[in-house]
This record gives sequence, structure tokens and C-alpha cells, in this order.
Amino acid sequence: MMWQKKDNVMMDNLPESVKIDIFPKLPEVPKFTDKKTVDIRYCLLSPFAYAHIFWNPKISELIYEVEEPHLDENEKDITIITFGNFV
Repeated sequence: MMWQKKDNVMMDNLPESVKIDIFPKLPEVPKFTDKKTVDIRYCLLSPFAYAHIFWNPKISELIYEVEEPHLDENEKDITIITFGNFV
């Protein structure tokens, strides 16, 4: 089984060398009076996913992006072996 339940959170069977913080500390977000000044990054699932919220002046909107690290070919192969092609 690829997934196992632990403390009401689904955890995957990763090697012990991979440390995942499934409960990262959320940053304190200041109150913004001007949405054009928003530029925040915070951890979603360390070290694999981060959120970036920022103002995009080209389209005049706040943008929420999920940022993931770039993988080299070896890391991509390991990911496919570990999780399959659905990643």
C-alpha cells in the first residue's frame, strides 16, 4: 500500500532520508492596505511545495502560485519509480 494513515493525515511511504514537514508553521501575514504591495511566500509542504502570493501589474490581479523545486533527471527518475507516472 502506497499510503498509510497517521494522525488523520495521509502519509506516503518515503525513504527515511526524506523528511517532510506536513504541518509547517504558517507565517504571520500583515494587513495590507494596498493589494499591489502583496508579495508573500510560505511553505505548504517542505521541502516540496511553497505558495507565492503577489500582485501582477500586467493583468491587475493578485496571483497565487504553487512553487516546486526543479528536479534534475535523476530526481525525476526516482520520483517516477517511487510514485509512478501520476506526479
